[in-house]
Amino acid sequence: MYSFNLLANENENPVTGWMKKMKIPLLVGTGLGLWVQAFKYPSAFESHLTFKTIAYTTLPICGFGFFYLTGTYIANKIRNEDSPGNYAIGGK
Repeated sequence: MYSFNLLANENENPVTGWMKKMKIPLLVGTGLGLWVQAFKYPSAFESHLTFKTIAYTTLPICGFGFFYLTGTYIANKIRNEDSPGNYAIGGK
């Protein structure tokens, strides 16, 4: 059975806990991006070319950026290491 627990448990590995907490902003950002795309081009959202554009451009750029910033934020919280990414997302 798959669990939909997006929040961390107290006895869990701290890195796993932070990653679970970061799933919520990722899901919200993905949904907001799809909504903006649908609002901007309502007729084009139904075509397969829109999903091709999203897959080729938006998801790699946003995905890599999100996981880089998430990694630097977790490194700051767990290891107390400083990086420019922490300043970009307000971690410091």
